[in-house]
Amino acid sequence: MDKNYLSIDYHDTHEELSLNDNGEVSDGQIIRQLAEVAENENVLCDVEPYPCGYFYDAYEILNETMKPALKKFLAEIKICLHRVDCSSEEIDAIKYFDDLWEYLYGNENADCKSADLIAESLELFIEQGKWQCGLKSTDAEEQPHPIVWFGLPDEEPLEYWTIDPCAEDALAIWFEEMDWSNIVMDEHYVSYWAIEGGIYLPDRSKLLDSCPIKIHDNMTREELIHAVESAYKKLRQ
Repeated sequence: MDKNYLSIDYHDTHEELSLNDNGEVSDGQIIRQLAEVAENENVLCDVEPYPCGYFYDAYEILNETMKPALKKFLAEIKICLHRVDCSSEEIDAIKYFDDLWEYLYGNENADCKSADLIAESLELFIEQGKWQCGLKSTDAEEQPHPIVWFGLPDEEPLEYWTIDPCAEDALAIWFEEMDWSNIVMDEHYVSYWAIEGGIYLPDRSKLLDSCPIKIHDNMTREELIHAVESAYKKLRQ
């Protein structure tokens, strides 16, 4: 061996970084190389989002899907320092997690990737969800009243996906285009970068074709109450 170098191995990928005269390689060089390996191996491209109809934070799906994938990648990669005296030292790659995460998803990168994952997650929610009927209780009522909602089985109804005849403008949201503020509590700059990146939310209007009640934008409150109550009674039969 005639030189000091750092090797990075991941599956069939092998990369080498030359050390400087002091026998060192900068963390920045290592981070860039790790990011390149992750990209070439599609480590983060194959991550699939989960179905969800509402997000309490714009970055929750990014953190819950991409961070585990990145940690798994670093746990499997091997970084080793080789010296001219034939000695070697293995380096724990997980120490670079924070810096690598910042390199990949710092600033607007987090917003763009979050927007992309949210849009995909909503598509899955629409594909896997179904219309359901049940009862809703409020502090102002002595008896619960029937509602109809679209959602995943065994999950509580989400306000934006619910037809509640007692709610103000109960049907208006179903005849408007889905907006980022409807499905993300704290959207940060996600909506801005989604538009910049050409990322659009799915169209949920097609769900009305399979809705257990037939609604229209001129429906009166009395008509809606009757329709929802009838759907609930039919379900209970």
